[in-house]
Amino acid sequence: MPTRTKHTVIASLAALLLVSGLLVSGPAVASYEAGKKYLERADYRGAAISFSAAAARGDARAQFELAKLFEAGKGVRKDRTRALSLYRRATVGLIPAARRGHADAQFILSGLYRNGLGVKRDRVQALRMLRAAADYGHPKALYQLAIYNEWGVDMPRSDAAARMLYRKAADKGSVKARIMLAARHMTGTGERRDQSQAIEYLEWAARDGTPDDQWAIAGWYGKKVFGAFGQKAALRLTRKAAQRGHVAAQARLSKLYRVGGKGVERNAVRAYVWGRLAERRRNAGKPYALAAARRAPSLTPDQRASAEAWLRKWQPEP
Repeated sequence: MPTRTKHTVIASLAALLLVSGLLVSGPAVASYEAGKKYLERADYRGAAISFSAAAARGDARAQFELAKLFEAGKGVRKDRTRALSLYRRATVGLIPAARRGHADAQFILSGLYRNGLGVKRDRVQALRMLRAAADYGHPKALYQLAIYNEWGVDMPRSDAAARMLYRKAADKGSVKARIMLAARHMTGTGERRDQSQAIEYLEWAARDGTPDDQWAIAGWYGKKVFGAFGQKAALRLTRKAAQRGHVAAQARLSKLYRVGGKGVERNAVRAYVWGRLAERRRNAGKPYALAAARRAPSLTPDQRASAEAWLRKWQPEP
């Protein structure tokens, strides 16, 4: 890319950041990897800031992730025009990388070709890219290919192939594949019905999952079918997700400590702390969480001092 063109792209992205208000009090580390960490905590504003900086430096992966945020209106104002522009820029770097066998690039391009984002819609090329990424052991590609085999998307249905791909994806680190295998064992769909095996897969998923994953698995455990074990597991994972900065889990803990029940004793200080932590994330797009946070109980002066000291020290767990 000519130097002038590079400068033009960077300047336009910098202007985009200013217009979106993303250059104000941004995160200390602005990179693609940092952006993914913010996404794991459902901190979309932090993710947008990091991806924007990395995108301005020409990182095609960051351009792709930032495009998704603009398309969904998460952390930034919803803007499909900007999203499409970023998708187009991303393809410029992704296509050569995919040809060199870069599995991440192949997987991202498969989605762009399937949906016609930044490139002409081409389902054949999309499937080709997906299979290429899966051949390299890309966990997300393996999981996506498993779904296509299970439901017959652009290929004949094959539950045997789906089962093999789900298991391979799970072994490669796909938390979604582990959750899917748990669901299949719970319902007896494509696997033998086996609650203990389902729990093994859920625990495996929770161990390596993001805060979003842990929050979702907590919801699974909240189902009556898991009984008392499920109630304890749901609380454990809600706490884990909250400690890692998940705003909905924090709001849930605030409510549990405020009203008591489900294995939690009332605690006004903890209700206040978790509510305040959730409220801090007012840009995370979780209005229901903020409503719960604002119902936190009033405190005595000593309780408030204790709570404020806890808030000053609190840092999210990795």
